[in-house]
This record gives sequence, C-alpha cells and structure tokens, in this order.
Amino acid sequence: MKKFLLFLLFPIYLFSLDIVELQKTISAIPPRPFKYDLSPTLLQGKSRDAPVLLCLHGYGGNASIGQVLHSYNLPHHIISFNFPDHSLYERAIPNKKTTFGTIQELLPFLYIVKTLIIDSKLNTINLYGFSAGGAALINGIAVLNGNLYKLELESIGIFSSERQQILQAIQKGTIILDAPLKSMRELMRKRKESGSLRDIAKRYETNKLEPIDSLMMLSPLALDVIVYFEVPDEAVLNDDDDLYEQRLREYNRKGKTTFIRGSSGGHLEYHKELWERVIPRAV
Repeated sequence: MKKFLLFLLFPIYLFSLDIVELQKTISAIPPRPFKYDLSPTLLQGKSRDAPVLLCLHGYGGNASIGQVLHSYNLPHHIISFNFPDHSLYERAIPNKKTTFGTIQELLPFLYIVKTLIIDSKLNTINLYGFSAGGAALINGIAVLNGNLYKLELESIGIFSSERQQILQAIQKGTIILDAPLKSMRELMRKRKESGSLRDIAKRYETNKLEPIDSLMMLSPLALDVIVYFEVPDEAVLNDDDDLYEQRLREYNRKGKTTFIRGSSGGHLEYHKELWERVIPRAV
C-alpha cells in the first residue's frame, strides 16, 4: 500500500443512500460542535448505490486520504474527513497538544457516524480502520458500549437511544482492522528511548483507551470483524498479536472474528491478502 497509508485510519460502508442523497448528507455536516473544519468529502464509487467507505486518516494525515483509496479502483463511495490533529507535521503540533488517546480524538468520528445513522436513518454501517485508525475504531465502539464518556457523547447528540441505534447498525455491518495499533504499551516496550511517544502512551493509559484493553468492552455485542496483521510489522510491531486475537475472540464470542496474517512488504504497503477478502464482499 502506498506510503500515504501512514495517514489512514477508518472506512465505513453504508447501503441505504444513493450518491445524490449521500452527497447531500455529507455537504450538510457542519464543523460544529468542533472548533476546526472537519472537511468531509465524498468521492463517487462505480455505481449510484455503491457501498460507502468512511475513511478516517491517521497520524499526520488529513481528508485527502480518500483520494488515495479512490485511486485503488475500489467500487465504493469514499468519505473522508479531518481529525483534530490533521496535517500535524505541516502545522507543527507538539505531541503534548495532540488528542491521540483522548475522547476528543474520537468525538468527530462518532459525530459523523451519528449523522449518517441517526440523522440520515442508515440502518447498516461497516467500518474500516488502518493502524491508529484501528485503535480509534475499537475505542469508539467501546465508548458507545460503555458509560465512561456518557456526558461527552451527549454533548454531540448521542444519548442512550442513539447509542443503541448506532451499535445495532454497526453489528449489521463488517468491521475491518488493517494492521491495527494494538496498544501504546507494545510500542513503548521496544521504544523506551522515544520521548516523543511517552506523553501519548500515558494519555491512552490514563484515559482507559488502550485498544487492546478496550476489546474487553465489546461484550455482549455480536460483531463481524476481519483483522489483518502484517508480519513483520515495523510500525505497530507484532508482540501482542496473539493476545489481541485471544481477547477479541473472547469478548466477541457472539459474533464472527476472522484473522489474516500476511507479508506484503511492510506496514504501509498494499495488503493484498486483506483486500482480496474484503473487496468481493463489497461488490
């Protein structure tokens, strides 16, 4: 996969809106209640009623990641948007001022999901998360399924009934985790000298948003999950692959979990084994 995938975080597949309705929905998403421009964008798929990928960019990226996925000739309508820390290299955002590992990182993602499912009445949604996007995806579902950030969810219009409706839509779709960030603890064990990661790692732990721990918050949901591990993975490492698999299978025992291991040349490369499994299901 192209180096641009450093920036990839999440996609979503929706099946209830055609391209015209979808464009209206995306165009109507305001930047509020956030203090930055989400820049939601839509790239048209191969058919009017194609499935939709909601693409959440990763560390250092921005909404332009949607153009990268579109270049792969996927059948989907592709939606992308900016996270709070978008373009952080160009904007020179210090690590201490980023939102990684906080509820503020997750709220824009959940706000767009809420807009699509609640406001536009979609009844099925599929999610894709690459690298840190896989972490945010799991953390977002865990937050919806728990009560730790109840007030923060309510601040963007997600109350108890909305949470249940969103979770029902997620359970009807498929979740794809592509070389996901499993935990900051895994990184810090190998990169103890990296002060640039220390503040972020502490934040994930303090806010109870370590993805590998958030897996334990998925029960009793019944999720359809596909996980791809690149081996070896020079970015997120592989030390906790087995523990991640064990926990996901245990806490998603009512659902379906598929694990794929492949060697495509690295974390940022095109993961052929994953896409060969995913694309036919989207057509």
